[in-house]
Amino acid sequence: MRDPPLGSIDDSNSASPGSQYATRHNPFVYFHSVIDRQEAGDANVVSLGKLIPGVGGLPDTFTGHLAQDLAKEESTPRFAFITPDPCNDGHDAKCAGLNAEGIHVGDLAGLDLWFKHWMPLLCNSPAYKRGKTLVVLTFDEANPTGKTADSRACCNEQPGANVSNSGFSPVVAIFRAQAPPAPGTFPYPGGGQVGAVVFNPRYIVPGSVNTTGFYNHYSALRTYEGLLCLDGGDDGHGHLGFAAAPGLLPFGPDVFNAVRPERRDD
Repeated sequence: MRDPPLGSIDDSNSASPGSQYATRHNPFVYFHSVIDRQEAGDANVVSLGKLIPGVGGLPDTFTGHLAQDLAKEESTPRFAFITPDPCNDGHDAKCAGLNAEGIHVGDLAGLDLWFKHWMPLLCNSPAYKRGKTLVVLTFDEANPTGKTADSRACCNEQPGANVSNSGFSPVVAIFRAQAPPAPGTFPYPGGGQVGAVVFNPRYIVPGSVNTTGFYNHYSALRTYEGLLCLDGGDDGHGHLGFAAAPGLLPFGPDVFNAVRPERRDD
Protein backbone atom coordinates (compact mmCIF):
# COMPACT_ATOMS: atom_id res chain seq x y z
CA MET A 1 0.00 0.00 0.00
CA ARG A 2 1.53 3.28 -1.12
CA ASP A 3 -0.51 5.82 0.81
CA PRO A 4 1.39 8.39 2.92
CA PRO A 5 1.31 7.88 6.70
CA LEU A 6 -1.58 9.62 8.47
CA GLY A 7 -0.74 13.22 9.28
CA SER A 8 2.13 13.40 6.84
CA ILE A 9 2.39 15.48 3.67
CA ASP A 10 1.10 13.81 0.50
CA ASP A 11 3.44 14.84 -2.31
CA SER A 12 1.71 12.80 -5.01
CA ASN A 13 -0.29 15.73 -6.42
CA SER A 14 2.52 16.44 -8.86
CA ALA A 15 3.79 13.66 -11.10
CA SER A 16 7.54 13.13 -11.44
CA PRO A 17 9.65 11.11 -13.89
CA GLY A 18 10.12 8.48 -11.21
CA SER A 19 6.51 8.27 -10.00
CA GLN A 20 3.22 9.25 -11.60
CA TYR A 21 1.12 7.70 -8.83
CA ALA A 22 -1.63 9.97 -7.44
CA THR A 23 -2.99 9.05 -4.02
CA ARG A 24 -6.08 11.20 -4.57
CA HIS A 25 -7.21 8.90 -7.39
CA ASN A 26 -7.13 5.84 -5.12
CA PRO A 27 -10.20 6.14 -2.86
CA PHE A 28 -9.51 3.04 -0.81
CA VAL A 29 -6.56 4.58 1.02
CA TYR A 30 -8.92 7.07 2.62
CA PHE A 31 -11.00 4.41 4.40
CA HIS A 32 -9.99 3.31 7.89
CA SER A 33 -11.31 -0.18 7.14
CA VAL A 34 -8.40 -0.44 4.69
CA ILE A 35 -5.58 1.68 6.07
CA ASP A 36 -6.02 0.47 9.65
CA ARG A 37 -5.44 -3.12 8.52
CA GLN A 38 -1.95 -2.96 7.06
CA GLU A 39 -1.76 -6.60 6.00
CA ALA A 40 -5.10 -6.49 4.19
CA GLY A 41 -4.23 -3.14 2.62
CA ASP A 42 -0.91 -4.40 1.35
CA ALA A 43 -2.63 -7.43 -0.19
CA ASN A 44 -5.43 -5.55 -1.91
CA VAL A 45 -4.26 -2.02 -2.67
CA VAL A 46 -1.58 -2.82 -5.22
CA SER A 47 0.03 -1.55 -8.39
CA LEU A 48 -1.51 -2.67 -11.66
CA GLY A 49 1.59 -4.36 -13.01
CA LYS A 50 3.88 -3.83 -15.97
CA LEU A 51 3.28 -3.91 -19.69
CA ILE A 52 5.76 -4.68 -22.45
CA PRO A 53 4.01 -3.70 -25.72
CA GLY A 54 4.26 -6.30 -28.46
CA VAL A 55 6.16 -5.38 -31.61
CA GLY A 56 6.27 -6.94 -35.06
CA GLY A 57 2.96 -8.72 -34.58
CA LEU A 58 3.92 -10.20 -31.21
CA PRO A 59 1.36 -9.94 -28.37
CA ASP A 60 1.72 -7.67 -25.36
CA THR A 61 3.41 -9.13 -22.30
CA PHE A 62 2.01 -8.42 -18.84
CA THR A 63 3.48 -9.07 -15.42
CA GLY A 64 2.21 -8.20 -11.96
CA HIS A 65 -1.01 -8.24 -10.02
CA LEU A 66 -3.74 -7.73 -12.61
CA ALA A 67 -2.40 -10.26 -15.10
CA GLN A 68 -1.90 -12.83 -12.34
CA ASP A 69 -5.38 -12.26 -10.91
CA LEU A 70 -7.14 -12.47 -14.28
CA ALA A 71 -5.29 -15.58 -15.43
CA LYS A 72 -7.81 -17.87 -13.74
CA GLU A 73 -11.49 -17.48 -13.02
CA GLU A 74 -11.04 -18.50 -9.39
CA SER A 75 -8.36 -15.85 -8.77
CA THR A 76 -10.28 -13.01 -10.44
CA PRO A 77 -11.32 -10.43 -7.80
CA ARG A 78 -15.00 -10.12 -7.01
CA PHE A 79 -14.50 -6.35 -7.24
CA ALA A 80 -11.58 -4.37 -8.66
CA PHE A 81 -11.14 -0.63 -9.02
CA ILE A 82 -8.56 0.33 -11.64
CA THR A 83 -7.33 3.88 -12.08
CA PRO A 84 -4.54 4.80 -14.52
CA ASP A 85 -1.98 7.40 -13.45
CA PRO A 86 -2.43 11.03 -14.66
CA CYS A 87 -0.28 10.29 -17.73
CA ASN A 88 -2.67 7.56 -18.86
CA ASP A 89 -6.05 8.79 -17.60
CA GLY A 90 -6.46 11.70 -20.03
CA HIS A 91 -5.37 14.39 -17.57
CA ASP A 92 -1.76 15.41 -18.23
CA ALA A 93 -1.17 16.74 -21.74
CA LYS A 94 2.53 15.90 -21.49
CA CYS A 95 3.61 13.10 -19.19
CA ALA A 96 6.27 13.64 -16.56
CA GLY A 97 7.09 9.97 -17.01
CA LEU A 98 6.12 7.57 -19.76
CA ASN A 99 2.77 6.33 -21.04
CA ALA A 100 1.77 2.77 -21.94
CA GLU A 101 3.93 2.81 -25.06
CA GLY A 102 6.96 4.41 -23.42
CA ILE A 103 6.59 7.98 -24.71
CA HIS A 104 5.62 11.27 -23.06
CA VAL A 105 2.30 11.75 -24.90
CA GLY A 106 -0.62 12.14 -22.50
CA ASP A 107 -4.07 13.71 -22.81
CA LEU A 108 -6.71 11.67 -24.68
CA ALA A 109 -4.08 10.19 -27.00
CA GLY A 110 -2.27 8.69 -24.02
CA LEU A 111 -5.55 7.45 -22.57
CA ASP A 112 -6.41 5.76 -25.86
CA LEU A 113 -3.03 3.98 -25.89
CA TRP A 114 -3.66 2.74 -22.35
CA PHE A 115 -7.02 1.28 -23.40
CA LYS A 116 -5.46 -0.25 -26.50
CA HIS A 117 -3.19 -2.44 -24.36
CA TRP A 118 -4.98 -3.04 -21.05
CA MET A 119 -8.59 -3.54 -22.16
CA PRO A 120 -7.77 -6.72 -24.17
CA LEU A 121 -6.23 -8.18 -21.01
CA LEU A 122 -9.57 -7.70 -19.24
CA CYS A 123 -11.74 -8.86 -22.11
CA ASN A 124 -9.66 -11.96 -22.81
CA SER A 125 -9.74 -13.15 -19.22
CA PRO A 126 -11.56 -16.43 -18.51
CA ALA A 127 -14.06 -14.82 -16.12
CA TYR A 128 -14.99 -12.13 -18.62
CA LYS A 129 -15.41 -14.58 -21.50
CA ARG A 130 -17.86 -16.59 -19.41
CA GLY A 131 -19.92 -13.49 -18.73
CA LYS A 132 -18.98 -13.35 -15.05
CA THR A 133 -17.20 -9.99 -15.17
CA LEU A 134 -18.82 -6.60 -15.61
CA VAL A 135 -16.38 -3.94 -16.82
CA VAL A 136 -17.51 -0.33 -16.34
CA LEU A 137 -15.45 2.39 -18.00
CA THR A 138 -16.38 5.84 -16.73
CA PHE A 139 -14.97 9.18 -15.60
CA ASP A 140 -15.13 11.34 -12.51
CA GLU A 141 -15.93 14.76 -13.92
CA ALA A 142 -16.99 16.71 -16.97
CA ASN A 143 -15.19 19.80 -18.27
CA PRO A 144 -15.33 22.48 -15.52
CA THR A 145 -13.90 25.32 -17.62
CA GLY A 146 -14.54 27.38 -20.74
CA LYS A 147 -17.66 27.37 -22.90
CA THR A 148 -18.26 23.70 -22.18
CA ALA A 149 -18.32 24.16 -18.41
CA ASP A 150 -20.65 21.58 -16.91
CA SER A 151 -21.46 21.41 -13.23
CA ARG A 152 -24.87 19.74 -13.48
CA ALA A 153 -26.00 17.01 -11.13
CA CYS A 154 -28.06 13.99 -12.08
CA CYS A 155 -30.70 11.77 -10.63
CA ASN A 156 -31.07 13.35 -7.20
CA GLU A 157 -27.31 13.41 -6.60
CA GLN A 158 -26.62 14.57 -3.05
CA PRO A 159 -23.90 16.96 -1.81
CA GLY A 160 -20.75 15.25 -0.63
CA ALA A 161 -19.96 14.76 3.03
CA ASN A 162 -17.51 17.68 3.14
CA VAL A 163 -18.57 19.82 0.18
CA SER A 164 -21.94 21.30 -0.78
CA ASN A 165 -20.95 22.38 -4.31
CA SER A 166 -19.68 19.13 -5.77
CA GLY A 167 -18.88 20.72 -9.14
CA PHE A 168 -16.75 23.53 -7.73
CA SER A 169 -12.97 23.22 -7.97
CA PRO A 170 -10.85 25.52 -5.79
CA VAL A 171 -7.92 24.78 -8.10
CA VAL A 172 -9.87 25.88 -11.20
CA ALA A 173 -11.03 28.98 -9.30
CA ILE A 174 -7.39 30.01 -8.80
CA PHE A 175 -7.21 30.52 -12.57
CA ARG A 176 -10.56 32.37 -12.49
CA ALA A 177 -12.25 29.77 -14.64
CA GLN A 178 -14.90 29.35 -11.93
CA ALA A 179 -16.28 31.92 -9.50
CA PRO A 180 -16.36 30.81 -5.86
CA PRO A 181 -19.96 30.21 -4.77
CA ALA A 182 -21.53 32.83 -2.52
CA PRO A 183 -22.27 31.62 1.02
CA GLY A 184 -25.49 29.64 1.16
CA THR A 185 -25.76 29.23 -2.62
CA PHE A 186 -25.30 26.05 -4.64
CA PRO A 187 -24.50 26.97 -8.26
CA TYR A 188 -22.31 23.89 -8.80
CA PRO A 189 -24.43 20.92 -7.68
CA GLY A 190 -22.42 18.19 -9.44
CA GLY A 191 -19.52 17.27 -11.64
CA GLY A 192 -21.46 17.40 -14.88
CA GLN A 193 -22.65 14.69 -17.20
CA VAL A 194 -20.12 12.05 -18.21
CA GLY A 195 -20.44 8.95 -20.32
CA ALA A 196 -19.88 5.35 -19.40
CA VAL A 197 -19.21 2.23 -21.44
CA VAL A 198 -20.34 -1.02 -19.86
CA PHE A 199 -19.00 -4.38 -21.05
CA ASN A 200 -20.31 -7.90 -20.50
CA PRO A 201 -20.57 -10.58 -23.21
CA ARG A 202 -23.64 -12.26 -21.72
CA TYR A 203 -25.94 -9.51 -20.50
CA ILE A 204 -25.13 -6.54 -22.75
CA VAL A 205 -25.61 -6.32 -26.51
CA PRO A 206 -22.22 -5.31 -28.00
CA GLY A 207 -22.28 -1.87 -29.59
CA SER A 208 -25.68 -0.96 -28.19
CA VAL A 209 -26.29 2.65 -27.15
CA ASN A 210 -28.45 3.60 -24.19
CA THR A 211 -29.98 7.06 -24.31
CA THR A 212 -33.03 6.35 -22.14
CA GLY A 213 -31.47 5.84 -18.73
CA PHE A 214 -29.58 8.31 -16.57
CA TYR A 215 -27.55 7.24 -13.57
CA ASN A 216 -25.13 8.85 -11.15
CA HIS A 217 -22.08 7.36 -9.46
CA TYR A 218 -24.17 6.35 -6.45
CA SER A 219 -26.39 4.34 -8.80
CA ALA A 220 -23.26 2.58 -10.01
CA LEU A 221 -22.22 1.82 -6.43
CA ARG A 222 -25.70 0.48 -5.68
CA THR A 223 -25.41 -1.77 -8.75
CA TYR A 224 -22.07 -3.20 -7.62
CA GLU A 225 -23.35 -3.79 -4.10
CA GLY A 226 -26.32 -5.70 -5.50
CA LEU A 227 -24.16 -7.82 -7.81
CA LEU A 228 -21.91 -8.68 -4.87
CA CYS A 229 -24.96 -9.73 -2.80
CA LEU A 230 -23.91 -7.61 0.16
CA ASP A 231 -26.05 -7.36 3.24
CA GLY A 232 -26.27 -4.91 6.12
CA GLY A 233 -25.24 -1.41 5.12
CA ASP A 234 -27.08 1.80 5.94
CA ASP A 235 -30.45 0.55 4.71
CA GLY A 236 -30.20 -3.10 5.80
CA HIS A 237 -29.96 -4.23 2.18
CA GLY A 238 -26.22 -3.92 1.62
CA HIS A 239 -26.14 -0.32 0.41
CA LEU A 240 -23.81 2.31 1.86
CA GLY A 241 -24.01 6.09 2.13
CA PHE A 242 -25.79 7.85 -0.73
CA ALA A 243 -26.15 4.50 -2.52
CA ALA A 244 -28.73 3.71 0.14
CA ALA A 245 -30.89 6.74 -0.72
CA PRO A 246 -34.59 5.84 -1.05
CA GLY A 247 -35.68 5.59 -4.67
CA LEU A 248 -32.16 5.48 -6.10
CA LEU A 249 -32.13 3.00 -8.98
CA PRO A 250 -29.31 0.63 -9.94
CA PHE A 251 -28.54 -0.10 -13.58
CA GLY A 252 -31.66 -1.55 -15.18
CA PRO A 253 -32.70 -3.47 -18.32
CA ASP A 254 -31.73 -0.45 -20.43
CA VAL A 255 -28.13 -1.36 -19.53
CA PHE A 256 -28.45 -5.12 -19.14
CA ASN A 257 -30.28 -5.47 -22.43
CA ALA A 258 -29.32 -9.01 -23.46
CA VAL A 259 -30.49 -11.25 -20.65
CA ARG A 260 -29.77 -14.84 -21.64
CA PRO A 261 -30.78 -18.11 -20.03
CA GLU A 262 -28.36 -19.41 -17.44
CA ARG A 263 -26.27 -22.37 -18.54
CA ARG A 264 -26.60 -25.59 -16.59
CA ASP A 265 -22.87 -25.72 -15.82
CA ASP A 266 -22.70 -22.20 -14.25
